[in-house]
Amino acid sequence: MKLNTPESMSHGVVVEFVKQKLEEELDVKFKIIKEYIDRGIYSDLKTDEDVDQRIIVIVHDNVRFTSTGKIIMDDLRKLKNEFLILRHTKAERRILVLTDSNALTELQNEFDGGIWGDFLDRWKAKHKCELKLVDFPVFKNEKQDGTKLGERSLNKVFTASQLIGAMKFGLIDYDVLSDDDKAKILTIMNRRNYLQPLDLSELDKKPKA
Repeated sequence: MKLNTPESMSHGVVVEFVKQKLEEELDVKFKIIKEYIDRGIYSDLKTDEDVDQRIIVIVHDNVRFTSTGKIIMDDLRKLKNEFLILRHTKAERRILVLTDSNALTELQNEFDGGIWGDFLDRWKAKHKCELKLVDFPVFKNEKQDGTKLGERSLNKVFTASQLIGAMKFGLIDYDVLSDDDKAKILTIMNRRNYLQPLDLSELDKKPKA
């Protein structure tokens, strides 16, 4: 299903969000710097420190899945390339950030065990490359009018996975979401291949007399 990604989920917005979260977690200041690394791969964030102490970050926020929950091959290749190409940067720490927990799990599963597993352990140690999750988007539980998406939930925010799970079990009604939140969650569900293509032929059928 073809859906337009809302502006609130544009790559620039995601990078700003990740920047804030990493600054809080790592207690450093980042600059948004789109700098060429290698093979068509660019950085998203860098610290202002000396080159040998610098932290460099690539943010990957658009991962698509097959109907069986696996990352589609093109996206998997790109993720692997981004992670491996981080070694070409002169930085003390090299971080590939994923914003979808399912994508991180699947990528780690791909790396775990066998040749890839042994290779990844050596790679991390030698090149100080890291995989990190920063969930995006997140959804505020309390709406502007003071009501909550999930009245019985103590959550201040929901990740996409949490919100999808809550809707699946009837704890949150899709209709109570704002238009922007609806667009966001539909985008995530579409990337995860949860949405079935719309059969337009059904709309052309005349009602029975």
